[in-house]
Amino acid sequence: MWKWESGFRTRYESPLALIWIAFSGLPIEFWGGLKSFASVFGKPIQLDKVTSDLTRPFVARVLVEFDARKSYPDEIFYHPSWEFWLQIICGY
Repeated sequence: MWKWESGFRTRYESPLALIWIAFSGLPIEFWGGLKSFASVFGKPIQLDKVTSDLTRPFVARVLVEFDARKSYPDEIFYHPSWEFWLQIICGY
């Protein structure tokens, strides 16, 4: 994916890619914040259908616009009233 701009050159590969971020073991009561969690990795685009339908409660997936030039965490520590680590799985 490449955002068009003046001087656009097709021979250069874009550092932006759409990838699925999977949040494994996230308690379902926190699924309202999925796009917020996903924004750590880029611009959230959409939830996958089974996540939206709540038919696969053991993992939630969010499609994000990911910038490969940046570095990202492997885990996110979440602490409102519960303390837990979220394991993040990225797929291309």
